[in-house]
Amino acid sequence: MMRYSKREKWAFLALAAASILMLVLVMLLMRHVRDLLISDFRISLAEIVTQNRNAIASRLQLEFQAVNASAARLTEEIELKFPAGDPGTVRRYIAQYGASHNDGRRFVADDQGLVTFGDGRFIDIAGRKYFREALGGESNLSDRIISRYDGENIFVISSPVRADGRPAGTYQHALSYEDVREILTAPLFASSGRAYIVDQAGYLVIGDQQMSENYFRELYANGNPDAARRIAADARAGRDGFIASRIADEPMFASYMPIDNTKGWYLIVTVPAAAVFPNGRVVVNLFYGILFLVVCSSALAMAYFLWYKSRQQARLKEIAFVDPVTRGDTYAKFLDEAGELLDRRESAYAIVKADVDNFKYINKFFGFEAGNQVLRDIHGQIAGQLAGTERVARITGDNFVLLIEDACPERLGALFKPLAHEDMVIYFSVGAYLVENRNEDLSIMIDKAGIAAKRVKGQVHECFAYYARELEAAAVHNEMLKHRIRNALRHDEFVPFYQPKVDVLTGRIVGCEALARWRTDDGAFIPPGEFIPISEQTGMVLELDMMIYEKALAFLRRGLDGGLERVPVSVNFSKMHLHLGRFFDKIRDKAEQYGVPPGLIEIELTESTFFDNFQDMSVFSRRLQDCGFRGCPWTISARAIPR
Repeated sequence: MMRYSKREKWAFLALAAASILMLVLVMLLMRHVRDLLISDFRISLAEIVTQNRNAIASRLQLEFQAVNASAARLTEEIELKFPAGDPGTVRRYIAQYGASHNDGRRFVADDQGLVTFGDGRFIDIAGRKYFREALGGESNLSDRIISRYDGENIFVISSPVRADGRPAGTYQHALSYEDVREILTAPLFASSGRAYIVDQAGYLVIGDQQMSENYFRELYANGNPDAARRIAADARAGRDGFIASRIADEPMFASYMPIDNTKGWYLIVTVPAAAVFPNGRVVVNLFYGILFLVVCSSALAMAYFLWYKSRQQARLKEIAFVDPVTRGDTYAKFLDEAGELLDRRESAYAIVKADVDNFKYINKFFGFEAGNQVLRDIHGQIAGQLAGTERVARITGDNFVLLIEDACPERLGALFKPLAHEDMVIYFSVGAYLVENRNEDLSIMIDKAGIAAKRVKGQVHECFAYYARELEAAAVHNEMLKHRIRNALRHDEFVPFYQPKVDVLTGRIVGCEALARWRTDDGAFIPPGEFIPISEQTGMVLELDMMIYEKALAFLRRGLDGGLERVPVSVNFSKMHLHLGRFFDKIRDKAEQYGVPPGLIEIELTESTFFDNFQDMSVFSRRLQDCGFRGCPWTISARAIPR
């Protein structure tokens, strides 16, 4: 049996002590690193919950504004009709108003809580808390209640109605459970997380239906009494916070904070620990293995943990703030940061909205991956020219939004100059809104920039416009014009006018051009410069072109049948026809149907888009010539020639 000296025994003891010390140090280090990761995650999760809470508050504010506006209009109407504000007269008027306007969603009650419906029914809501608070002058949102109208679960937004400065009744908007769920459920930062809306006592307002009615009791029942008491105390005090718990034996993290414009409602976002630390078990085993290596391996382990921490933080930020297509900021991050910049800085700002002209053709002919690459290139071109106090994000599809300090024409021209990409040139439609009122809702500013962008949609020589109040009227006019064009096509109001082509040497008519004209039922004419651009933007020009072509064929056929000498007729077509297939067959078949010789027909293609596909036009030209059609088969221009 081997014997060890006293010195060797002390060495072994020292080695064992050193090993134990290293184990303790490593375990303490692991716990410290884990605490750091949890701390960073807690901050990131709180930021995400704050953004979602702010988004929910904005949506609720819009609902409150709509109800308050309706109540204000009714108040104004009552005070105009009954200046004296006699209670009995006002009650009768509210009953009459309710009989013609009340339904299950929106209803008005008099100061005694009586709601009158058109079918003769009456409902008494005097005992409802939302009615009493609104009658006291406070607009409010109720808890979930049972509707006395149809028995459904609803939430009610209520606002006071006044007469001569005194409470005269209330105006209500009832929201279904699904309506409120849509308002209160903001997008989560990860698919594995869950969001709940609870009241101040922990009862579930919106969330997972599989959970019990009370979130605090659910925590307590799953063995988390401290966490349950802490969140309950914070809810009573109106504080936000962060807790760690176990639900069904699964470690969970939760961040919570109160929602504005509600009676103590709280937004709670829970995330499984496995989603935060998906490789946590592997990391622990790795550290225990490092324990038996030389001391220098500890440095490698620390480096690994630092990388792991950075990766987790980057992963959270990428999920919440990075657009999956452009790799730039998401629209949600833009709204948050743009709002902060507008509040914090005094610089003159402009909101810019832009989209790609005819982007659907890129996806159709080059594929979605090519379309995504175009979006990335566009984002890169714009982002590379922005200052640190400016922002850009993709809203959805090919729509981009910017917050910039300098929105002069030269700057906009540089930001949105035509972008060459492989076999195509990308053009933009851009609208700019110069911020005047910083208290205005950011989404309304973006809508105003969008109205300006629509004015230049499809115009190559003018790619951007500035918002003016007149543009809203123009947008309404264009929408009405689209509807009128559709009706005109159905009622056959478009007719060809034939413009002669004269030989300047002989004075003889050698041909004519069929020009599309719109003659309404009352005999008035709509200028082509007004309806042609709208027709091309909406695609209705395809039907319009074929209508004029067929009427020109009928015109030639009548002349031939009458024994008259006919000259060639030119008919204009939008180049959009080339992208739909069988265009040549349609032209040839229609000519054969009317028995018109191809030599009497000249086809002209006008170009109004950014797409130039000369190969398709060359093939189409050869087929026209082989079939006997006359003349140059196309005319290329930067925009459609008025017909």
